[in-house]
Amino acid sequence: AVVSTQSGHYGRGIFSVLPYQNHDNKHKIVAPQIERDKGTFSQTVSYAKLLDDSTTTSPVQSYDPFNLEKLDQDNVNKTDITLDSMIVSYLEFKPLDSLKKDANDQFKERFPEVNITFSKLKSIKRDLIRIANELQLPVVVLCYTYAYFETLCFSTFINKNNRKIAAGACMVLAAKFLHYSNSSLLQELEETLRAPAHDIIKEEFKVLPALRFSLCYPPWVILYHYRRIIGDAWDGKHGHE
Repeated sequence: AVVSTQSGHYGRGIFSVLPYQNHDNKHKIVAPQIERDKGTFSQTVSYAKLLDDSTTTSPVQSYDPFNLEKLDQDNVNKTDITLDSMIVSYLEFKPLDSLKKDANDQFKERFPEVNITFSKLKSIKRDLIRIANELQLPVVVLCYTYAYFETLCFSTFINKNNRKIAAGACMVLAAKFLHYSNSSLLQELEETLRAPAHDIIKEEFKVLPALRFSLCYPPWVILYHYRRIIGDAWDGKHGHE
């Protein structure tokens, strides 16, 4: 209820959704009994436990972007020979398929809990950066997208079947979190990732609790991805000059 005073200002109103009952000539407020085994209440999903950081470690806290960088460095087939006055390095030639298999095997050995291969992970990231370039998205949106997607990979949420729609949902969440709007984003995600836009939208409601609603990452994490993205773009542009 809303109470109006003589001066025209509005006061506070108090109301209750609990039924008011008279029992044994004493006024009592009795909470309704909810049937948990039937009705709409049984289908209600609560995410309250995901907001309690005291129970489990937050994905943001456990995520380390340097994991993949170490893998990239270790995967180089390089041998160093130390001489008296110099160090000589040479790279062993391997076919592309062989390098891809070695990288996937090494990735699976180091991260057995991850449910996609290293090559599929890098392929998704290439698609995301292609989308960012096409729409001229701010680099920071792509940084947050990478952070969300890699976090989900290391938390076993990502698998072969949902990797594309989850990646799309990560980019949508990153754009929303950074208050960046682009009317063509969903269409571009659908075309590049070959994933229906309505599936990407629905996946948001799975990705968000999987991230424990933690969308704000430490600056050093975002800066790491920023440097890698800018560095890769510079190498790609000037590598053949």
